[in-house]
Amino acid sequence: MASYRLIITVANTPPTIPAQSVLPTAANALRTHANVEAYDLRISRGRPQLVLRYTADNPTHALTAAQGALTTIRTFIQIDRYEILNRVRTRWETITVGQ
Repeated sequence: MASYRLIITVANTPPTIPAQSVLPTAANALRTHANVEAYDLRISRGRPQLVLRYTADNPTHALTAAQGALTTIRTFIQIDRYEILNRVRTRWETITVGQ
């Protein structure tokens, strides 16, 4: 199985959603579609980013899993942008970018 990353730049989190619950909830949303290997929070250009690493059989499955997770994630946070990447040997290559 190949390794993929879903990187989500958070635009806004409603005040009714505890900040500490966003990352594990996003990981659980992806977990319903794929095997989540790891997840982390980072700050890029002053904005929080959720970084979710997961495995999929092929790029089509990876995109379907990410889109399914994004549908759920959008119900509790506003997304500025997202990026789906594929691990190719020693580097990550972008498959798609969206909002």
